[in-house]
Amino acid sequence: MATQTDPQVYQGEEKIIVAIDLGTTHTAVSFAHAYPGTDVDVRMVTRWKGQPEAAGDSKIPTIVAYEQGEMTAAGAEAREFIGDDAYEVSRWFK
Repeated sequence: MATQTDPQVYQGEEKIIVAIDLGTTHTAVSFAHAYPGTDVDVRMVTRWKGQPEAAGDSKIPTIVAYEQGEMTAAGAEAREFIGDDAYEVSRWFK
C-alpha cells in the first residue's frame, strides 16, 4: 500500500488535480500537477488574500460576501463586510 512517504511514479495523462475541503467554518484547498513519469507532489494552499503573510494557515474562513448579487470577497477578506447592510454575507454553510 502506498503512503504519503512512499511516492509512486504517475503513469496517467497529464492533469491538474484540485481538492477542496469545504467546512462549515473553515475551508482548505490542496492541489497537484500530475504528469507521466514523475512523482505526484500534493501541495496545500497556505497563503490566502486577506490573511497576514506570516500566518501560513492552510485554512480560510468559509465566508463569502456579495454586493448586488456579485461576489465581492471570500475568506478572511469577507469578514470586513459582516454587518454592512450594503452586502449580503454567507457563512456557516456547507
